[in-house]
Amino acid sequence: MNTPSALAFVPPLGIPAPTFGITDGAPAPTVYVNEAIGNDANPGTETRPRRTIPTQLAAGTVVSVTGTYTTGHGSPATIEAHGTATAPVFIVGGTFTKGGELTGSYLIVEKGNGAGGWAILDTRDGRPSDHLVIRDYDSQGGFNIASWRNATLSDIVLLRVTVNLGYTNQRETDGDWHGVNIGINTGTTGKLERIWVLDSNLSDCRGDGVQVNGVQGGQLNLGPVYLGRLTGVHNRQTGVGIKQSHDVVVSECTFSKMRPDIDYTNPGAGIAAQYWPARLALIGNTITDSENGIIIASYAAEAMS
Repeated sequence: MNTPSALAFVPPLGIPAPTFGITDGAPAPTVYVNEAIGNDANPGTETRPRRTIPTQLAAGTVVSVTGTYTTGHGSPATIEAHGTATAPVFIVGGTFTKGGELTGSYLIVEKGNGAGGWAILDTRDGRPSDHLVIRDYDSQGGFNIASWRNATLSDIVLLRVTVNLGYTNQRETDGDWHGVNIGINTGTTGKLERIWVLDSNLSDCRGDGVQVNGVQGGQLNLGPVYLGRLTGVHNRQTGVGIKQSHDVVVSECTFSKMRPDIDYTNPGAGIAAQYWPARLALIGNTITDSENGIIIASYAAEAMS
């Protein structure tokens, strides 16, 4: 996986650099969390840590997580950050067995790992989320970036993440379990704007390494999306799969060993596009040792551009 220094970050060809989350460094911790020895009645100091991460995080909060963390942060225990550009929120470290939901503004989750996946969403009461970043993170649960509650998500970044979902052979059932899912929940009126997945490895996924899927209306409500310098080996479906969306750029990615499944339901492609992605750019990608390099397809009256 390409891991350039944050201070020397150069975006992939054709992709603008994110305005937040690349060079921003975490200050000293303000809240310590250690599930093994902590108690939520404690003040959260290094010697008297909390057991769990507070679900409401004020601007400037820096949470240091030590050891295994088994608390799930699905709704109603969603984490909501109230950071600002000058005082972002950080969650640093930890081995997360369950993960959960991340919402709010100006949050960086970094240097963690674990089987628990994270969903980056609009807030529980339907307000927008913006400037949420996960970086330098090793996940066996994957990531979901989605509007579920009719609001807008904007300026979301996954940087130097590794996802491995344990897919081993082409006879497994198709569960559409993607390494990174970028989408809009069916039946909602939400939007996704300015989404980056950069310098990351997405391998052995039971679906696509990254899927972009705005469902009906995605040509207006999902995009731009920037996928750059990704690598992936042996996913069930593709390295990157692009569906209804607009202004998606896939740049300088490298994929290999994409194989069709037993009945060719998934044809084994490095990059595939279908269901009308509008204005799709593929720049300088390398695909080797795969059944198909690039597949461009559509169905019924749907158009592509």
